[in-house]
Amino acid sequence: MFGYNVLGFGAGGTALGPTASFITVLAETTDGSSFTYSGTSFGDAADDRYIVVVSSGSGTTSASKTLNSTTIGGVTATSLATIKPDSEPHYVENISIAAVPSGTSGDIVLAYSSAMSSAAIGVYRLTGIDSTVHDTATALSNPASTTIDVPANGILIMGASTLSNPTCTLVGVDEQYDQAREGDPGDYVHAGGFKFYDTVQSGLTISSTWAPGSGNKHLLAAASFAPAE
Repeated sequence: MFGYNVLGFGAGGTALGPTASFITVLAETTDGSSFTYSGTSFGDAADDRYIVVVSSGSGTTSASKTLNSTTIGGVTATSLATIKPDSEPHYVENISIAAVPSGTSGDIVLAYSSAMSSAAIGVYRLTGIDSTVHDTATALSNPASTTIDVPANGILIMGASTLSNPTCTLVGVDEQYDQAREGDPGDYVHAGGFKFYDTVQSGLTISSTWAPGSGNKHLLAAASFAPAE
């Protein structure tokens, strides 16, 4: 498990400030409108624990798709950022978050508006953050590039996805995964990562670049989080 404790530890090992850990990356390739990732690890329980799910999905047809809900350990998550191309709206990238203080594992369920051919998730554990997201951003194209604000001692999480391009470079975060969703590097792929910033970042440039790659199936979503007051 890859993680940061932002401000170190106090007496008795009590964590100070926000923490972030990358937990796992999972893919499901059976066609359907609902995808369940059973018994997903959430890491250690904590009163202020949040679970962030970065999801990417592709539809079985070119009809527009919507991620109706993300459920994390039985808790309905809040959607923070979502994007799909206007011309091919059956590709969907999303970031959602839920407060899940108890339990070390649970089911994560993605519910789409209609059938998808595959869906995948990256899972993060955060503590010590403000309950309201600080900023969000989305982008399309290759590279998909935009800007986002990150507060001092803040955390930035980003996800990206595309079709038929196996290698991704993320700018703005430390990449934790770059995975083929359907087992074939030439098929649907997704990538993601996070980074801690100890100083304020105003209009930070972030991007995802797939090589080789062209067209408008390249999706990026990001969210930043401030320390708890």
